[in-house]
Amino acid sequence: MARKLAGTEALGTVSKERDALASELAQACSAQQADAQLAETKLAQALQAEAAKKTPRFRPCKPTWRLAMWGTETGGEPGRERDGSRA
Repeated sequence: MARKLAGTEALGTVSKERDALASELAQACSAQQADAQLAETKLAQALQAEAAKKTPRFRPCKPTWRLAMWGTETGGEPGRERDGSRA
């Protein structure tokens, strides 16, 4: 009977140690995932900042666009239709 009691106590101790290790492992995995997510976010922000430096925010209108709107194709008058005839 004393052997059964000693075996039960040993099993309880081992179970508690197992549960503690499982909990510790879960916390380590969560911390690793959080660190990876933080690193990914920082990298994305750095890439966006670098891209913003390279790309101008506003681009000036090109002269060709103005020629198409007001140039010889439309007769030089706003609102005039392009029917091929020039007056």
